Amino acid sequence: MMSIQSNSVSFKEVWAPNTNIKIVRVNPHWTVQQFIWSVKPVLKIMFKLENYEFDIVPMNQMYNALHHIIPELAPALEESNQHLRNIWGQNLNVMFYVRKQNHLYPELLLLNVSQHECPVCMNNTLVRCHYSCVHKCCEQCYCTIIQFNNCCPECRATSR
Repeated sequence: MMSIQSNSVSFKEVWAPNTNIKIVRVNPHWTVQQFIWSVKPVLKIMFKLENYEFDIVPMNQMYNALHHIIPELAPALEESNQHLRNIWGQNLNVMFYVRKQNHLYPELLLLNVSQHECPVCMNNTLVRCHYSCVHKCCEQCYCTIIQFNNCCPECRATSR
């Protein structure tokens, strides 16, 4: 008989108190697509997000700290056929943020984050300054750019 394995995975709404962490049981053999489709309806109820579209954002503290990425603004998890166990290990050593889409959290003002068009992807999204210049880009584009160089895509100023 085949057993169904599941692991506990933590979810927290961005900028909510640490007491608002929810646990969901997840199968490490699921693909990312199966994971998103399975947990989104559950999270919608748990976090009372019936009126919101939202993103699931993996917390990668080492990567985020290394590149000065605000975890709450990190790129959302994208659907793929990659298995969860191949990304985060058999025990799923990961935690996720739940972030409302197109929602301006008050904390963003303190971080000098604004809603504008990103000059790299041209999407109207949350952008912030990552460089020593005044130019801004979104976290998704910044994460892609730093894999290749450490310079502003507009003026070539270096990262902070």
